[in-house]
Amino acid sequence: MRTGATDFARPVSNVPARETLWTGEGIAGIYLNQVTAQVVRRAAGAFATCVFKQRAEPRPQIVVAHDGRALTAELYASVAEAVMWCGGDILELGQSYSADVARAVRHFSADGGLLVGNVMGQSHTASLSFYGALGTPWSLGGSLDAVKALDESGFKRPVRNAGKATRVSMEGIGKRRAGFNEMGRSGSPLKVVVDTASAVLLERLTAALPVGSELIQPQSLPLAMNSVDAKDLPRPSFRQVREKMIARQVVASGADLGIWIDGIGEVCSIFDSRGLAVPMEQLVRLLARCPFDEIDLAVENVAGATREQAYQEFEKLAAMIAGDGVGRIWFREAKDACLDALLPVLRLIDILEATGLPLRKLIPSA
Repeated sequence: MRTGATDFARPVSNVPARETLWTGEGIAGIYLNQVTAQVVRRAAGAFATCVFKQRAEPRPQIVVAHDGRALTAELYASVAEAVMWCGGDILELGQSYSADVARAVRHFSADGGLLVGNVMGQSHTASLSFYGALGTPWSLGGSLDAVKALDESGFKRPVRNAGKATRVSMEGIGKRRAGFNEMGRSGSPLKVVVDTASAVLLERLTAALPVGSELIQPQSLPLAMNSVDAKDLPRPSFRQVREKMIARQVVASGADLGIWIDGIGEVCSIFDSRGLAVPMEQLVRLLARCPFDEIDLAVENVAGATREQAYQEFEKLAAMIAGDGVGRIWFREAKDACLDALLPVLRLIDILEATGLPLRKLIPSA
């Protein structure tokens, strides 16, 4: 291993200020300018050290995955190196998205997971997301606080011997779609506008669409004339810009459905054929009425400002499905809470196929 024994023992002067990189859900920023190999190596080492301290036995196992972009290859290698340097064994999952990591942690009884992804969704950004045992998302204000504290203060190698790497696969894990039609369905073709930075999620969604369906990428918006008061308006977020593009593309293309999913496959927005966004509360109620099965105890919103808080609240409820107010939809998969933006989309497509009705006519009234 090239990493020296003192690399994590003290702050390094040429590392960007971590206060600007730590978000509520992990580390995110501009690749190389902010999120560098050294930044993720320290954060991954801090995570592995925290996990190591929670175990009665040595050799914690940590699932490590990436989003498949060439841009993040160095970051992924640095994360894996740091975990092994700190004595952890890594389970290399390869190209995946958030739900894959959580399911793999549960399936292999691992002690945690790390995803080098792109939660911000832009081509020049990268992120590092953290998961605890059972695939529990770690957020600031909760389990991630200890990791951030170690990352900022520095830490020593918990053991002398490096861990090892084992390649694992998602084949056969999380493929069950209870209540959904089978993949490769032969229902009426759909015209769907989709925008996501997660290549693996887009590939799975494409394979799950009815045969003959058309997948449309949103086009850039035409430049708008500046209004007199434009300088006083807040600058729209990247998500708001992309959602506006999808809404316009749905109308322009005469599409049946518009979908936006974040870069790690956790958050989604849905648009009907008029380009109107479906409110989360109405979407949850619609998904709970799927004609293929019965989902009782749908909850429109779970409290919690972070993923970890929402996870804990959902676990306390008897609900089978819930929204958390920012576009994340929680499902109960077997006995475990599952956060997967692909599931509500597939479920919605099943409903459209079964009813033959446009989405605007299926949305429950308030």
